[in-house]
Amino acid sequence: MTQGPAGTSAPAGHGSAAGTQAGRTGDGASSDAPAPVTLFVPCYVDWLAPQAAIAAVHVLERLGHRVDYRPEVVCCGQPLTNSGCGAQGERVAGRWFAGMDGAGVVVILSSSCAAQLWHAARHLAPTAPQPPRIYEFCQFIGRFHSAIRLGRLRRTVCLHSACHGLREGDIDRHAREVLAHIEELRVVQAERADECCGFGGTFSVSFPEISVRMGEDRIAEILRTGATEVVATDLSCLLHLRGIARARGASLAFRHVAELVDQAAS
Repeated sequence: MTQGPAGTSAPAGHGSAAGTQAGRTGDGASSDAPAPVTLFVPCYVDWLAPQAAIAAVHVLERLGHRVDYRPEVVCCGQPLTNSGCGAQGERVAGRWFAGMDGAGVVVILSSSCAAQLWHAARHLAPTAPQPPRIYEFCQFIGRFHSAIRLGRLRRTVCLHSACHGLREGDIDRHAREVLAHIEELRVVQAERADECCGFGGTFSVSFPEISVRMGEDRIAEILRTGATEVVATDLSCLLHLRGIARARGASLAFRHVAELVDQAAS
């Protein structure tokens, strides 16, 4: 993994899994798969779950990518936007794009951060001739490596469908496809799979009682599946649910999809 310097301009734009599919090579990778990628590690992942970022680097390098990481690019601006401070959120997003100047493809370990940047890009005037394409982690693998077997795990996991993953960029579908490429892995879902876990960014700070109650409902439904492990595309949801599970004495493990893929290939 390499580290690159920050740029000075603020490109805008994003990639979408809904785009035209390129031809496939013999190993299952898309013929236009970019070799170098820049990994964006959201601030809360860096602070609270760095093991997910390490796992993502392992997976991307196994898939043949050279991974660039820019530690000075810290936040996408989502906390401000969630709090109703749209203009300030866009300013932070603009600094994010400036820091990603020169990056061809950016892979993000969060469906909500990816969505924040896709929306911000529509309001930021592009100032670079080739703005970066932005993909959430599972979306990127689904777009460029959809036919590759990703390892083997004899395990049952519950996939938690994060709200942004369900509603933005078809991320939830790509997460299912990624997990389907792990041999012997059994994936289950809780009842009312499209219901929020209660985190909701700053919602959990402004309305903690409601947030916790929603999380408790989700934990109860996950336990009814019989799974002892929960995976998702958003670590914010997982950290919220993990805290509630621990407080209630529920024996559940919580991992980002990248961690599970890394384990399967190890």
